[in-house]
Amino acid sequence: MTTSPTDIKASLLLVDDEPAILDLLGRQLNNRKFATHTAPSGGEALDILKQTDIDILVTDVRMPGLSGIELLEEAKKLNPNIETIVITGHGDLNTALSAMRLGAYNFLPKPVGISELCITLDNCVEKLNLKRQVDKQQQALQKSNDELEKRVTERTSELIRANALLAEEIELNSLVLQDLKEKDALLRHSQKMEALGSLAGGIAHDFNNLLMGIQGHISLLLSHHCESTGPEIEHLFHIEKLVSSGGRLTRQLLGFARQGQYDVKPLDLHTLIDEVSETISRTRKNISFETHLSGKPCILNADQGQIEQILFNLFINGADSMPQGGTLAIATKVVDLSTVEDKIDKAIPGHYIHLTVKDSGMGIPREIRDKIFEPFFTTKGVSRGTGLGLASTYGIIASYSGHIEVDSQVDAGSTFHIFLPQSQKELQVSNKSSLLTSRPPEGVILLVDDDENIRETAMELLEDRGFTVLEAGDGEEALQIYAEKASAIDLVVLDMVMPKMGGNEAFDRLIEINPKVKVLLSTGYSLEGQASDIVNKGCAGYIQKPFNIADLTSKIMEII
Repeated sequence: MTTSPTDIKASLLLVDDEPAILDLLGRQLNNRKFATHTAPSGGEALDILKQTDIDILVTDVRMPGLSGIELLEEAKKLNPNIETIVITGHGDLNTALSAMRLGAYNFLPKPVGISELCITLDNCVEKLNLKRQVDKQQQALQKSNDELEKRVTERTSELIRANALLAEEIELNSLVLQDLKEKDALLRHSQKMEALGSLAGGIAHDFNNLLMGIQGHISLLLSHHCESTGPEIEHLFHIEKLVSSGGRLTRQLLGFARQGQYDVKPLDLHTLIDEVSETISRTRKNISFETHLSGKPCILNADQGQIEQILFNLFINGADSMPQGGTLAIATKVVDLSTVEDKIDKAIPGHYIHLTVKDSGMGIPREIRDKIFEPFFTTKGVSRGTGLGLASTYGIIASYSGHIEVDSQVDAGSTFHIFLPQSQKELQVSNKSSLLTSRPPEGVILLVDDDENIRETAMELLEDRGFTVLEAGDGEEALQIYAEKASAIDLVVLDMVMPKMGGNEAFDRLIEINPKVKVLLSTGYSLEGQASDIVNKGCAGYIQKPFNIADLTSKIMEII
């Protein structure tokens, strides 16, 4: 073996059983920058191939032991990329074909000149270099393909995850949009009901003033003809009954507008159900009542008249839906807050009473189901209904932070579900004695109202009862009179809604003049809003229009 030059073209193994040829070719090829190894036999050559990285194998064909063709075959097994050149002086076509089939680069007959061999080797080296470049490029390409495939796989995974997240977001947005649509519908319905409530409250307030004027004149006529009899007096009593009916109508309007007069106290709902169902059953003989009442106490903190109004409206509504008769089933149970949290905005913590009123009637068509709680909407005809029953029921229930809903199918009846907060207070036992004394009424009253007709009739009625009456048309005028005659005035009857200065501001100014002033608030509205503010500030009493002279006298005597 000879030493390889520093800058070699390729590593080379020469195999020949002739030592002279090996020595000659080895020295010549070393000078041409080949790292040359030599072996005198196929066996020794195979050992070198196993231990050394050889680029080109140049072998004789006929050698003792392992022949050149056999060595070529073994060399290819050890290194498929090795290039082989076969040299022989006794070769034939079959030998050449065998060598070529085994991947020999060339077949050179002996004697071979060094120049011819070097040219063949240089061409073989060029082929090796080209193949190496191709292999290197293929490796780089494969690496690039692997990296690209990895990036595509990662990107595909990212896209799959992104698509999954997008699908979830789309679904969530769809749910949010649906929720927003439902909330928008509820908001629109709430705003609509609130606007209708304000309209109903305003109508009721003005109507109360008209009824107050009519009631006042009737009371004057009756007081002036208290000993008279005859058809004229009967007409007056009949008109007074009509005024009373008008008053009930305004209370329904105020109930829908949540502006009615309340006497809130603990009530036993079961007792009211029994009383109202018994009353209705006397006139609706074809209706049978079934009650399934809770074994737990169902106590409400509410106004008895309003709860009775709810029951009457629901029971009569159910009875009207069964003109040929049927069954009205009433049930109660106590439920916890979780049952109503999705029904009532800012639901009051605690337990609720769930009242159901189910009829076996004709049911409510879907197209009008959302309208049944609107005021003046009715399917009963003008002669049978005003369209205020369910509207006032809705308003009353809402005023107690409750909820009402209806399930209905045509020809399968309707079920009304009402949820009202359960009271934790105990029932009160009434032991009220008469507040009126036997002594005749007397005292000085300052009557403040912007309605001249109400002032005139109320003034005349109070004077007939023995009171001295001063009058004022608005808050500013009332303050002037009171500032001059405060010491002589026993009571101020103060309207709440007036021009220039309303009842709230007038009350504040009266207190500044006399902290102990006695004020009876008179209004068509309820003990809510400004009226509640005035009462909480120390107002001595409250009376809602329309009222008769007996009610007014009783309130006045109660205070003074």
